[in-house]
Amino acid sequence: MVQFQSREQYPVAPRGESERAVVGSSIYVAGYPFPIAFGYERKLKFTAGIISSRLDRASSSYGLRYQAVTRRGMSGGPVFDADGRVVGIDAQGDTVGTIMSQ
Repeated sequence: MVQFQSREQYPVAPRGESERAVVGSSIYVAGYPFPIAFGYERKLKFTAGIISSRLDRASSSYGLRYQAVTRRGMSGGPVFDADGRVVGIDAQGDTVGTIMSQ
């Protein structure tokens, strides 16, 4: 939960239950990715996707897997269900290219 004071009125997205987000259902990810080049500002990116799998024994609570185009810097942004409820937080994105293991 984030709390702050502002003169502006901001709507609050309701919190959903990630357990009810089933494989195949629609999701939407929002965030502010790092700019492609120096000197550009970060702008809101909102992208659609689907839940692709769930991990029963997920480490660090990262059990909701989805297919959506996200970029570096969007970590910490909300993952919404089709009804606009927050069902997750974007984190631990896959990498393109060679994946190395320790």
